[in-house]
Amino acid sequence: MVDPEQARQDAGPVPAAPPAVQGAQRAPGQETENKLDNGKPGNRKAICGRAFRKHPDTATIATPSGNTDPISCDEYPFAATYESSGFPTANGGLNAAQNIDYAGLECVQTVVAKGDGTREHLYNDTTYDDPKWFAPCGRSSMSNYVNTQSMQPFGVKFAKDFRLLDYDEYWVDPANARFSGCDPSQAVIKCKMN
Repeated sequence: MVDPEQARQDAGPVPAAPPAVQGAQRAPGQETENKLDNGKPGNRKAICGRAFRKHPDTATIATPSGNTDPISCDEYPFAATYESSGFPTANGGLNAAQNIDYAGLECVQTVVAKGDGTREHLYNDTTYDDPKWFAPCGRSSMSNYVNTQSMQPFGVKFAKDFRLLDYDEYWVDPANARFSGCDPSQAVIKCKMN
């Protein structure tokens, strides 16, 4: 297993963020879904496949095409990065879960739900055990439409436009300046978006 502290030191300074958000900084290293040569499941499948439960309170939307919006699993760090907890160390992964076959169970579990009836909020998914810090990843039960649209430009546009090559570093800005009162060292993390 990769020592999270050593990986952070090797990666250089990371803007302050909740533990599950610190990390992803490399370009995709393998083909889509990161199909591995050793027959193990791809990174996304390792995080969102086994033991993922669609939360019944997940907020879905009416898609522009009018299709029913299914519930999806979103993961961070991105499946297409070396920091994905579903990417085994033996294959070059930098943040591999201890149990790669059930990597998603080591993540912070969240759900995007309409807590006040009108707006989506990110909540702790209480159908799983409480998170253990340091958690190597985060996964959330959320709208498939929102999930597939939010990072769709990454591989199609961002990596191409910025000519990212294998192992090139990049930074993910979680817009920390827009949040107040976030202290990831606390047992309960509450943040307010400005």
